[in-house]
Amino acid sequence: MEGASSSSGGIAPLPPSKFGKYITVLSIDGGGMRGLIPLVILEFLEKELQKLGGEDERIRISDYFDVIAGTSTGGLIATMLATPKDKEDTIKRPKYTAKDITNYYKDLGPQIFKSSWWGTIKHWIWGPKYGDGKVLHEAIQTEMGELMLSDTVTSIVVPTFDVSLMAPIVFSSFKNDRRPITNQLLSDVCIATTAAPTFFPPWTVKGRRDRDGNPHILNLIDGGMVANNPTMLAIGAVERQIVKENPDFFPVVADSPSSLGNPDVSKSEGFKRYLILSIGTEYNRGHYSLDEIKNKGKAMWAIPAIDMLMCASEFLVNFNVAIFFQSQGDPENYLRIQATDGTFQDKKLPLDAASKDDIRDLQRIGADLLDKTQGRTNEITLRFTSVNEDIKNRDALEDFAQKLSEERQYRIQEQEKYFANKLPEEHEKEGANGINDEELFVEQL
Repeated sequence: MEGASSSSGGIAPLPPSKFGKYITVLSIDGGGMRGLIPLVILEFLEKELQKLGGEDERIRISDYFDVIAGTSTGGLIATMLATPKDKEDTIKRPKYTAKDITNYYKDLGPQIFKSSWWGTIKHWIWGPKYGDGKVLHEAIQTEMGELMLSDTVTSIVVPTFDVSLMAPIVFSSFKNDRRPITNQLLSDVCIATTAAPTFFPPWTVKGRRDRDGNPHILNLIDGGMVANNPTMLAIGAVERQIVKENPDFFPVVADSPSSLGNPDVSKSEGFKRYLILSIGTEYNRGHYSLDEIKNKGKAMWAIPAIDMLMCASEFLVNFNVAIFFQSQGDPENYLRIQATDGTFQDKKLPLDAASKDDIRDLQRIGADLLDKTQGRTNEITLRFTSVNEDIKNRDALEDFAQKLSEERQYRIQEQEKYFANKLPEEHEKEGANGINDEELFVEQL
């Protein structure tokens, strides 16, 4: 399996991006049970990567991405993709396949989103539709156990929003030697980013300690209030690491691993350095007419307001990233998979659609999306529309998988060349992944 296995026969860790041509990013939108849509896409991608790796079923998506970002349900998926099977292993391997996560959603979704007439009434009058969220919380805690942010097999970026500070809080697991350690349980990160207003209550965690040694208390809700499409957050988080000269990402010069250690190299080459796959959950958000909303009161405005916030966030992020790639990078290196305008209008499924029929419909939508024409943001109309009737999303994903495979193989070769010229003690000090510490941070924007 060229470019994927190690000399010992296992799956080699992905070398840092400083050994490669690109920084690889996977971004997954929020959307509740609609997370089943990107999971269909991810299952397809994982199979393609396994095929390119010599039909090796041990290959996982996290073996190819420097960063996996996710919001809300996307944050749960991102975290599960990066969850280790055994954190004590010298080379940590991911616990879940994309198919495993799909089955997790199918099994637990109906239990988490078990509705009743009383729950619906309470939802509109007194509190969250699903009460204290105990079923969701216990399911996540059981799955994640005592695993921490520092245990992930690749870096993750997961946004939340602090209702007390009225500010975004972004959890990430980058190795970084210039900030105090603020580790968190993976279960806390997942519960916080999925705490959708009106559906689940906020989640409280302890943050960084103040000068007196007292931890800040973070009261967190769904990351969709910050960025339902976390692509720009992921890019910003990586750029921050480059500025701080994180050895995983710095120096950063395309096609020039030999520049490692050269203080004169540029810190960033902008969007030319990124290879990004962004997957949406939107397929039929629908529209609101003036007559439909003009006389709504506070309670009746809750769902439309959240819907509009998430729609605006997704639109602006996708538009900005697409334009940046068109002006500063290679548009072919930014692949956005989501329904184009006018598709899948037969049924509208809410965030908590979890019946057997709903689950079947969501998976059907994901499968159908693979055969839809590839879309891209039009710089004139600003809409996400089809670009080429001959190119389907599955074709674009196959090409993207090929790029990921080539990037991984290239890094492994360049890393071997680099360490072949290092003294043994230098090699041991720097580490096989070029990392000197295990620190990470929780960031307030």
